[in-house]
This record gives sequence, structure tokens and C-alpha cells, in this order.
Amino acid sequence: MKPILGHTTALAWYRLAARPAPLACAPETPCCLSTKQTLPHEFQLAFQALKAQGLSEVEQHLFHIVVSDTQSRSRGGFVQSHVQQGYVPVGFLQEYEHFWIPDIRLIALQMARYLSLLELVELYYELCADYSLSVSPKERYFERPSLTTVEALCDYAHHTDIHGGKKKALQALKYVHNHARSPMETACAMLISLPKRLGGLGIRDIELNARIDVPSHLQQLTRSKYFLADILLKKSGTDFEYHGSMHEEEQRGISDEERRQTLQSLGFEVVVARKQSLFNQQAFVRLFEALRMQAGERADRYPADFAIRQEKLRQFVLRHYL
Repeated sequence: MKPILGHTTALAWYRLAARPAPLACAPETPCCLSTKQTLPHEFQLAFQALKAQGLSEVEQHLFHIVVSDTQSRSRGGFVQSHVQQGYVPVGFLQEYEHFWIPDIRLIALQMARYLSLLELVELYYELCADYSLSVSPKERYFERPSLTTVEALCDYAHHTDIHGGKKKALQALKYVHNHARSPMETACAMLISLPKRLGGLGIRDIELNARIDVPSHLQQLTRSKYFLADILLKKSGTDFEYHGSMHEEEQRGISDEERRQTLQSLGFEVVVARKQSLFNQQAFVRLFEALRMQAGERADRYPADFAIRQEKLRQFVLRHYL
């Protein structure tokens, strides 16, 4: 039978900028997953189909598939079979000409068995974000609608009868928020909202890309009808903004200043992080200490070795850039 892709192989498929529409979705009614062993020529057809879509690296890594029992495992050295037992919801499998792709919720649960907690939080941010990391060496990431939501992942993890990875997945989802728009936004959100024991500021009540409408009496301050706050700290009314290189353009700088003045007139405090503020360790400490104070978080509520934990987390979220 056609292989059901899983794990990092299926995740790579979801990270394609342009995926073809599936031929069909199955099952039509909830049922137990039932598979048969995939034959070598069926694997070859799946390989070629993935390469044709731009996933040339499938030949350099293990080919991960989902099977329903040990008898369905494939014995080839380049194939790793993941036994997945339990009921399959309606429409959970997408059919393509030479393979099947499971719903992203199953892939998210599978990854919980192999990633560390921080890696899992980072991945879940991406799945629930309006961007995707790219499989193409020409770009770091690209914008696209979110694949799922924190709520959908939690609901699936709570109700599925698949137990592998469930506990870690639910733990990671406590720290994830919807609608990040870039990997750097995810990095900042993790630094702000992860618990103090993991090096974050422990500020959980945040919203990413929260809409703030501009009332009519302030329309003379800006041409914008509303703003999207990168990371809104709800309790303190703080808008945390990451300004990358495109914000350095003169016209964008004028727009950012209009935004800051308007938001301040609405009672919001704007804290801006530039690239240097995150990548320079001393500048980072100063910025996040100011953010902690602005958020009203007491210093004596942080562990004695918090500086060490915070630096470890900073290095983790920036590891692809440092």
C-alpha cells in the first residue's frame, strides 16, 4: 500500500511553500488505523513524488512512515516505521498519488516523543503561526496561514487514545500562543512567557499580533485605522515590538514613530527590541530587565540563578543565528 508519511518526513511536507491539493481525505467515518506493509517500488514512487515537490533531502535522511502494527513495519535500513494505534478521526488522512499525509495534529503529537520541551514549544509556535520555516535553502521562512491552533492541538491531545508523547505535548502547549508572524517573534515570545525555571520572564498573559483599533479622535496622529501589537502584555498594557532590518528604512521609521505616539496616547507603553538588543548579551539583559519592571514583575520572585537560565534560553532561541 502507499506509505503514510510521518514524523519529520511529513513535517517537511507541511513546510513546503506550495503544496498540491490532496486527491481525497479519509476516513469517511472514524475507524481504527489499519495498514499493510509498503513494498519497495511503492517507496520509490513516494521518493520520486516528494523530490518532484522540492523535498530532495528525503534521500539524505530516514524516511518516516506510520503503521498500525508491527507486522506492517518496513525492514529497509532507510525507513523508520512508527507504530500508531488508535482511532482515526474523519478526514484525518490526506491522499496523494503515491503517499498519504496525516493531519498536522498527529505529527505534532509524534514529535513530542523525540524533541526536548524547548524544541517542542518552538515547533508548536511555528505550527500555530502565520509563517513556516522553509525547506528551501534560498529562504529562512515564508508567510502562510497557520496550520492549526493551540486550542486544536490541546483538544486532539486530550481526546486521542494515542498516549505516546501526550503528556509532554500538553505541557509544551501551556507555553504556546497563536499567530506569531516570524521566527524572531517566536523567540521573543518564548523569552517573555516561558516559566522562570526555563529562563523566561514568566509573563503568561500575552497575545501575539493583538489588534488595537485607533479611535476617531486620534486619527490625526496616524493614517492607520488599527495596529497589530507584536506581543501585547495584557496586564501592564505593554506592546513589545521586534524591529528587524526593514524597520531601519527612513519611511518605516516615520511610521513606527507615528505608531508609538498613537499607542502611548491610548495608554500603551511601547518597548522596542532591535537585533542588537537580542544578539548582544549585555544589551539583552538591560532590555529584559526594563521589560520586567514595566510588567510589574518583582525581582525577588525569580530564582537566584535566573541570569544563567535566561542566558541559556537566549542562546537556545537564537541558536540558528548566533
